[in-house]
Amino acid sequence: ATASGPSSTSGSYVSLAWQHDLSSAVSTNTSYQYGIRSGTDSLGAIGTSTEYINSLSVGADWRLSQTLTTSAEYALDITSSRTPGYSQTTHYVIVTVNKRF
Repeated sequence: ATASGPSSTSGSYVSLAWQHDLSSAVSTNTSYQYGIRSGTDSLGAIGTSTEYINSLSVGADWRLSQTLTTSAEYALDITSSRTPGYSQTTHYVIVTVNKRF
């Protein structure tokens, strides 16, 4: 038999963000977030863990014309924990192109 029950998560986060217009057609942005998240899974105290989260994102937006814009963003998420198997590092690259008709 497997014990099951409700899981719960709580956390505290702090965020910093900055945006700068280089020109009327180009802007950049940066953000950083740090957080501590604690929780239990359905096994109760056996599954208790505390995770430390660091997230960094940098990006730029370009207005190529009145109807065409593009943006690029790089994001790094690092989650660390003393509990084996709960730590991970994730990299994201997102590129978008928007065309208004």
